[in-house]
Amino acid sequence: GIAPLAALHEAGLRIRLGTDGSASNDTQDSFETLKMALNLSRIATLDPTKPTPRQALAMALDNRVLTPEAPADVIIVDLNHARAVPVHDYASALTLSTHGSDVEAVIVAGEMLMHDSQVLVLDEAHLFDQCRTAVAGLREKTGLETPTT
Repeated sequence: GIAPLAALHEAGLRIRLGTDGSASNDTQDSFETLKMALNLSRIATLDPTKPTPRQALAMALDNRVLTPEAPADVIIVDLNHARAVPVHDYASALTLSTHGSDVEAVIVAGEMLMHDSQVLVLDEAHLFDQCRTAVAGLREKTGLETPTT
């Protein structure tokens, strides 16, 4: 079987959680990946305490911490919703109760990339249209049916 995350982490292995595309994670939601990894590890060991939400969050963040004068990438997450309120522990709320759609702002290397849940650095609607057009073209070339909506 697959070794649970907690056991790998305790053995000193460096674990990084994330998503790299629709082939490995259909929603491409890093928070969903985080929750799934935490829960699957707990199921595999039948131990609801390992890994802790804080340990899983550290795996997703590659154990990075903020230090003075170090460059920082920041996300601002809205935890004021029915899945999270009341928040007793921020690590638990982020790992177990958050979706990517709860992200309100993203700042990377001092540049605001998202504000008020709107991507500022590209035209999302245009990009989505380009993706739909590309997929329709591929389906036509391969003879695959277009999915019904």
